[in-house]
Amino acid sequence: MLPPTLNPGSSPASPVVPTPPHDAPSLPSLLGLPASPRKKLLYDTLKKPFDDQDSHVRHWIQTLEEATPPNVRRKTRVKRLDLFLDDEYFDQLINELKSIADRLPEKFVDSFLHPSGSGADPSASLREKFDAETLLTRIEKSPFFQPTFDPVDRLAHVLQHAFIPGPSRMPSPPVRAPLYDFTSTFNGQALERLVDYIKVHDQLFPPSSSSPPPVHVARLENSPPLADHTHHQQHQSVPEQTRKQHRSVPEQTRKYYAKVLPIIQSSGFGKTRLCVQLSTVSPGMLVCLRESSLLTRNCAVSEPPQDKPVYDYFQRIKGLLPGSLETKDQLHPMPKGDQEHMRFNEAHLSILAWLAVYCQTTAYYLIQLQHASGCFDPPAHHQDPAACWRAVVFYYARTTGLKEGSLFETPSNLCHQSRLPHLCSTDIPPSTDNPLTHLHPANQAADPPPSLLATPRVREKILDYICETATTLASTMKGQYSCQLSDHELLTHAIRDHLKPRLQLVEHLLRDADPNSFFFLALDECSSMDTLLPYIRRVWFHAMPETAWILLIDTNSDLAPLAGKEARQGSRRMAEFDTHCLTQPFSAMPLDLNLTSQHRRTLFSSGGGQLTMRDLDGFLPRFGRPLWMDSRYHSDGFIMPTAIFRKLVLPGEWTWPDVLQDIQPDPLNETNQNLIALASRRLHLDLSSKAGPQHWYHFVSRQIAHHLRFVGRIYSTSDSIKSGTPSEPPVSLAVAWSVRSKPELVAVKWSMMVQAIIYASAPVGLNVGAQGELGVALLSTMAIDLAMSQRYSKYLRYYISAWPAPSADAKYAALYGLVSVHDWLCTLTGSKYVECAPAVSGSSSGYPGSEDGDQVMADQDQADQGLPSQLASWARRAWLNFTHPAILPKQIPHDRRTGTELLRELWIRHATAQGVSNQAGWDLLIPVYESHSDQPPNGADKFDETKLSYIAIQVKNCINRPTREVKEAAVGPRLAVDQEKQCLELFFDLKGPESCRGHEYSQRRHPTPASNKQRAPKMKEQEEEDAKSRLLLRHHVFISGLTPDGLPLLKQLQGPAAKQVRLLFGDGDSLDTLEFDETHANYVRRLPSEEHRRTWDEAQTCMESRLVLLSSSLST
Repeated sequence: MLPPTLNPGSSPASPVVPTPPHDAPSLPSLLGLPASPRKKLLYDTLKKPFDDQDSHVRHWIQTLEEATPPNVRRKTRVKRLDLFLDDEYFDQLINELKSIADRLPEKFVDSFLHPSGSGADPSASLREKFDAETLLTRIEKSPFFQPTFDPVDRLAHVLQHAFIPGPSRMPSPPVRAPLYDFTSTFNGQALERLVDYIKVHDQLFPPSSSSPPPVHVARLENSPPLADHTHHQQHQSVPEQTRKQHRSVPEQTRKYYAKVLPIIQSSGFGKTRLCVQLSTVSPGMLVCLRESSLLTRNCAVSEPPQDKPVYDYFQRIKGLLPGSLETKDQLHPMPKGDQEHMRFNEAHLSILAWLAVYCQTTAYYLIQLQHASGCFDPPAHHQDPAACWRAVVFYYARTTGLKEGSLFETPSNLCHQSRLPHLCSTDIPPSTDNPLTHLHPANQAADPPPSLLATPRVREKILDYICETATTLASTMKGQYSCQLSDHELLTHAIRDHLKPRLQLVEHLLRDADPNSFFFLALDECSSMDTLLPYIRRVWFHAMPETAWILLIDTNSDLAPLAGKEARQGSRRMAEFDTHCLTQPFSAMPLDLNLTSQHRRTLFSSGGGQLTMRDLDGFLPRFGRPLWMDSRYHSDGFIMPTAIFRKLVLPGEWTWPDVLQDIQPDPLNETNQNLIALASRRLHLDLSSKAGPQHWYHFVSRQIAHHLRFVGRIYSTSDSIKSGTPSEPPVSLAVAWSVRSKPELVAVKWSMMVQAIIYASAPVGLNVGAQGELGVALLSTMAIDLAMSQRYSKYLRYYISAWPAPSADAKYAALYGLVSVHDWLCTLTGSKYVECAPAVSGSSSGYPGSEDGDQVMADQDQADQGLPSQLASWARRAWLNFTHPAILPKQIPHDRRTGTELLRELWIRHATAQGVSNQAGWDLLIPVYESHSDQPPNGADKFDETKLSYIAIQVKNCINRPTREVKEAAVGPRLAVDQEKQCLELFFDLKGPESCRGHEYSQRRHPTPASNKQRAPKMKEQEEEDAKSRLLLRHHVFISGLTPDGLPLLKQLQGPAAKQVRLLFGDGDSLDTLEFDETHANYVRRLPSEEHRRTWDEAQTCMESRLVLLSSSLST
């Protein structure tokens, strides 16, 4: 007998129970819920694990039973509950409940799913789980929980308390759905870029008068006949006359294979929306082939949803392929034998049928819209026929779009006399010039397409119609060609009879209306059909469209060209009757689209002084890819770091380990891929663009497809991919938050990232920088994480627990809290300094007015413990916020005064600047914000650009000691200031000997005036500029060596990373190499002869393939 509390057939009567606290979810099914089918389904689903005979499942359920009795030690109960929550069977149960959420009691569904706004919705996202300690406390405090519960009731009760509560489900207003975000404002020049890209390709295709070679002509002269010689001898080979005819076609007339263009970029850039937007200026439609699987159902995916009829249609075609042909590793899979030829041809005929009906249906609607518009009637003589055509295209896109109504604002360049705006709510009468009448009767559809404007969910009905009609047409063609199904050249005949006439319907319309326009079909998420793409390409190749394109949209770089060695080698072959070049994939999706021109003026104009610190941070979701403006990733002015983190890792449930784990040397390992993806958002990990080592292509393609790595360019003739991680503050902040969230684990997480970087460096061609810039950047970033996690540990813990809900101030501190330069510098370099006088008269280290280079301060024999007083005073009221590097596009002038515009943008982005390879002076430039006290500015304080300064870091890794000129030169830029300001310069001499006294500290002014004898005549304006430049006091720290005593941060790294991190400070390939290089440098630096030391300078210069200047030796 089922227990009365959850038994679907129990009486609704129940004892009086106390009102639960406001933070506990109501208990919909445990007590007093009337019998219902929903309740029965819930009980049956929760009972399954108890009936399962699998020993692992029974052990999992047993951990729950051991976690709830009150007589068991609490520590044991927490441990058991933690095992219960982290087990894969827990996730399986939740996913099963989620898949049937629309049939469960809504209040129960509310306890673990976010509200969707319209009843139980299986597409809603999961709430976040409590940790085991918090969950046990909630269960104990619940007035409903009884240790004597039936096991199923116990499970239901735990599930209801396991997830962090949120707002109740409200029927109105609806929660903002992802599709709403999909239709919001979309700025930028992506559409113009795509149209330009297609037009450039069009210029490289031959005129339509040339004809394609036979289907199998590529194998005629290189391979034996594919068919059995005893059958269909008339079709075994192409006649010699045909061969000669095709030999006469110049090779350059068919350089590119087919008008099929991959659009490849990582997730979140709006590729889908771009092609929907394309339909407003060029006729066409986007079809989503998103794979339907348990994985995609249970993970957050982008809009739009799968177009099921089209997906099912192409899945059936995949079923036609014999095993030898269902491969994506061949650009042109070729059948062997008559049986394979029959299935080979049947697959092509089904693809051909769908494309033919799609072209015919589009032409049908466009002609209807032309007649309905009134612009194309004989009496009409409008001044701008192109505007009339644009109106037809726009309203076709509007009526067949992914959403009822218009996704986009109506353009102003449409014909103002068109009747189409007034016909949107009425039906369009059948066209008197029906496109079907232009076809042979055998090719005409039995029924016309659904009415365009009077049909609810017309897009869905159109796709149903296309698939049903294509199925009929494919069956008709198989009957028509039943005696030729094993014919090698059947495809060319079928294209001529069935596809070409329908394709010409559309192209004829375009040629008459707008010769510069084109027609397209966009296949979104097409990697689900990757094995069919060679067949689609082949059909389109032989159709030879003039102005029609197929666009392949995905994050998977394997689609460009396809995948596998043969495909990429084949794309290089240009011999006659061989594989042609594939089109150049499009990946030029712009960043920062959600920052409008008004936003940019607000942020970067002189009038931006009215913004508060919190106002600036409120703009952060607008940076990077458009995805971050989706409501799933920000709320109330804050990014949602957990959601962004889950988008970056795979699987989305992956989390940081709680203890240091050994990292496997395999770069394709799941954990390694996640660690590299996370590290890439904090450091500039420069991956080779060439396919060299064995794992390179698979590693980079996975980083693109699953870990948001940006595609710069994919070369269609090789494996080469240019990729990177441009500045995206929301992602870097989310990763920084995940690293900092538990102060005791910050060093552990960085240790694992260091190991992953080391293991990936050789297999995937990771460039760590010849001078060791990556290593210094890593230590600088790790230092701010450690300092931040210590300063804001309380707020970080509140934010993690999310219960009770943290205040806005606590959330702001946990996400955007500032770190003092003092805390950061002490964490990075320790507290051992020695104050030094300038080394030479006339250097940049003299005070203003010092004509002969007077000392700034006296020498000290003993190192001070702690930062020098003047540096410490400034550093305690100077603040940092950086989370990631931004690679600058050009050199920043080092010999003239520069404003604070760059520092302002870096501060807003929470970024540091990494200079180009020829940047003079600094390698890293970190923005600093000064305050009047040792307390950081809070979110309500006005942002004041005049308080910006910088930390400039220079890294040298030379075999010889730095020259006096190099050592005394300014590191940072000449900052344009009108009042006294301070900055910090750090000079790292990585191969230098460790100073037993400490880091050398000095103060410098920039620049120092020369003596009267050396001073050249100057203009008054130049003298004024020099005077202003000297207002900037530069705290200069010279750091020699790479030892834990000099850089105590190295001591915090754990496990193998403690030693391996040294590999990131130069170009050594092993610790043995580094040991030799350090010994070698120590030897060279101790040589008494400067000329002797210089010869090793020259050797290092030659090793780096740089010129040894002969003229420089004359001046020494």
